[in-house]
Amino acid sequence: MEIAFVSGGYNGGGRAYGYTDKYVTGGGGATDIRLISGNWDDTVSLNSRIMVAAGGGGSSYQDSSAYGYGGAGGGLIGNNGTVVGTSYIGKGGTQTAGGADGDSDYGLGSKFGMGSDFTNSSSGNGGGGGYYGGGTGRLYNGAGGGSSFISGYAGVNAIEAA
Repeated sequence: MEIAFVSGGYNGGGRAYGYTDKYVTGGGGATDIRLISGNWDDTVSLNSRIMVAAGGGGSSYQDSSAYGYGGAGGGLIGNNGTVVGTSYIGKGGTQTAGGADGDSDYGLGSKFGMGSDFTNSSSGNGGGGGYYGGGTGRLYNGAGGGSSFISGYAGVNAIEAA
């Protein structure tokens, strides 16, 4: 069995890590509209986003008794991952914070604009990108989706700086 990193989607999708026979996946990247151009992860450019469509969390599969689906991105709060088996699901991002990792020892932690990268020597999935990104899912657990954002919409939390 070979261990490999699996890239997340462009614009904040978290990276997955795992054995090639376990089918881990990176999180989906977000789509957004910005007032200030720049690299996708540039702080000034990220802060100028007026609309964000979030990406979903990564999923994994080993067999019919061990698999998890990534949570959908979107809405003011991204959806949590799901699982059959253990319970290390990633949580969805919110309007004020990134989603929690399924096991805090195995992810970098999601943050403003970016899903969490899975980083440890076990296997796991990357969180979805968004206004705030989703957390990683450890082992066969789905990762969380990112949160979406529309400037001026009721319930959103516009920021001045990340």
